[in-house]
Amino acid sequence: MIFIELSDQLGNQMFSYASAKAIATKKGYVFKCSRRFLAAKYINDSDKTHGSDLPKIFNIPQEEILKEDEFELVKKFPCIAEKPLAERTTTFEQALADCPDNVRLGGHLISTKYFDDILPTVRTWFQFPQDTRSSAQNEIARIKNEHPGKTLCAVHFRVGRDYTRLGYKIDGDYQQKAATRAQCERQNIVFVVFYDRMTKEVTRFLKQFPCVLSHNSMIVDMCAISLCDCAIIANSSFSIWSALLSAKEDFKVWRPSCYPVSFNYAPTDCFLEKWEIVPAKRSLDSTIWMLFRVGLARLKNLLLKR
Repeated sequence: MIFIELSDQLGNQMFSYASAKAIATKKGYVFKCSRRFLAAKYINDSDKTHGSDLPKIFNIPQEEILKEDEFELVKKFPCIAEKPLAERTTTFEQALADCPDNVRLGGHLISTKYFDDILPTVRTWFQFPQDTRSSAQNEIARIKNEHPGKTLCAVHFRVGRDYTRLGYKIDGDYQQKAATRAQCERQNIVFVVFYDRMTKEVTRFLKQFPCVLSHNSMIVDMCAISLCDCAIIANSSFSIWSALLSAKEDFKVWRPSCYPVSFNYAPTDCFLEKWEIVPAKRSLDSTIWMLFRVGLARLKNLLLKR
C-alpha cells in the first residue's frame, strides 16, 4: 500500500493524489489517501455546491479513502518524504518514484514527471461534476457566440493577496509577453481572462489585448480553461492542472520561466517539458512583501532570544 495525506489548496491536492496514485498504479500497489483540512482563512476559493475538497469535487473512489481502522497500520509504515525546498534541484525524486510497497509518501509531489507518461489515464481520475462541466461549456459557448471564428486563448492571473504577500506573484509583463507570442502563432485570437482578483496587472492586460472576462467558481474556471484552444498559465498548481486536463492534441501552453515560492524558487519540473517557456520574474510588490515578512520573522526571533 502507498499512502499519502492530501492537504493545502485544490491544485496541490491534485498533485499529491495524481503523483502518488501514478506511482502505485505503475508498481501494482494498493493506493490510499486521506484528507487533512485547511483552516477556512487559508482556502483561496470554494465552489458553492462542491466546496474545495478534492475527494468530493472529483468523486474519488471510496475504496481509496483510508478507513479509520487502517490509520494505526499506516502509522507503522516508513515515511519517504520530499527533500526541503532549499535542497532541491528538481521536485521529482527518483527515491519516491522507486519506493517499495507499504510506505507513506510525504509532501505535495508537485512534478508532472511522476505521471506524464500516463497522462491520459490521470485525466480520467479528475472528471468534473456534470453541473460544473455544463456551466463551463455554457461559458465557452457564450464566448464563442460573442466572438465567432476566434481562437480562444485562456490567460490565468494568480495575483491574489495571499500570493502577493507570500512572495509568489510574478510580474504582469509575463502574460503580455506570452500573449504577444500567442498572437504571432495563432490567427484571429481572443484572450479569455481568468483571475482570482482584479488588479492592475489584469486591467493593464485588458486594455492592451482583445479580451473577454470569465470569472466563475474555482472548478468552473478550471474546466473552462481546459475547454479553450490554448492557454497562458501562471505559476500556480491550479493553473497547471487547468492546462493538464485539456485532452486536445493541439492544446498549446505558454508557461512562466520561474516559480517563486517565498524566499526561494520551486524547480520547474512542475510544468510539462513540451510547454513553451516565457521569461518571468517575481513582481516588485511581492518581493517587498516577502522581504518584509522575512525581516519581521527574523526580528521576532531575535527579540525572543533576548
